Amino acid sequence: MSQTASFRRENPKESDVYLYLSKSLNVVIREMSALPDFKPDPAWIGPRLRGRFTRQEIKTSLVFLARAGFIANTSKGEGARPSERQLDCSGPVLDAALAQFHTEMLTRAAQSITEVSATERQVLGHTFAIPASFAGELSKILTGAQSAIQQLEIRANKDQKPEVIYHVALAGYPLTRIPK
Repeated sequence: MSQTASFRRENPKESDVYLYLSKSLNVVIREMSALPDFKPDPAWIGPRLRGRFTRQEIKTSLVFLARAGFIANTSKGEGARPSERQLDCSGPVLDAALAQFHTEMLTRAAQSITEVSATERQVLGHTFAIPASFAGELSKILTGAQSAIQQLEIRANKDQKPEVIYHVALAGYPLTRIPK
């Protein structure tokens, strides 16, 4: 959808958001740019990434992030930092991008079970039965947890320098349906 020239020309903001979210590497590198010693260089980024990414994939991501305004050069020109650009997209384009993003990130979460020490990861799950009318309350609990995590991020980055990038996924979804 965002690959066609006419779509990109007519919807540049949505196209950039789609491209940003549909490749989780873009999001990870943008967050890495908040690290105090960040260097926008595939040779610096590559060894710090978990997962298998080529130097060309990293370079392509860096070029896109700079062009789309998701990262900006520092005033000294020695590195880059996340820009203040907000994601501006909605509807089917955002839905498709988020579907791709969450699919990649949940795959990475599954890989972390065998590839990352238990002291460095937290993969939680709880399967249970509830009345369908409790789905809204479950959603509020997950939203509250996300808000608490965002506050932790703000507090941590105010008090200390960031060192490592984490992705937290809180998911609550039905595994069954009510028969008609």
